[in-house]
Amino acid sequence: LGIHRIWKRNLMSWMNPSKDKILVDVACGTGDLGKLFLDLTDENCKIYCVDPNSGMISKGKEKLKTYKNIDWLIAPAEKLPIKDSSCDYYTISFGLRNTKNLHKTLAEAHRVLKPGGRFLCLEFSKIQNSNLDFIYKNYSKLILNTSTAASSPSDRRGVTAIVASRQPAK
Repeated sequence: LGIHRIWKRNLMSWMNPSKDKILVDVACGTGDLGKLFLDLTDENCKIYCVDPNSGMISKGKEKLKTYKNIDWLIAPAEKLPIKDSSCDYYTISFGLRNTKNLHKTLAEAHRVLKPGGRFLCLEFSKIQNSNLDFIYKNYSKLILNTSTAASSPSDRRGVTAIVASRQPAK
């Protein structure tokens, strides 16, 4: 039903992007976050949409061909072809779980972020609180078509948003 679009809009709201900034969107898929970012800012912003899947990059390029300030890069999250300390924002949306090496992925995020830059991540997570888990599972039954839902209740997860800032070196 597209609930992930709501989560992505919320992520942009938490980001509160400003003009003349640089975003790297890792595991970008077809560029949904990049489009939201540009729609909220201005033409002076720069975006790196990075994904290891060339098919997704091709679809994104076609879908967002009117946006001129997006660089589409085919690369893994563990080895970004981006200069050190060059990005104001780093986003990864439902892609962290697909990386091969979490430590390298997070190290790359830190490397490309400017001091004071922001790391924003949307990812599925296990809900630890049993009351919240009950509510979420029942909510999921209402919004998800059972044919596309997870194969068992234990596979259903909540969505976690992580927002962090890179601290300047002392």
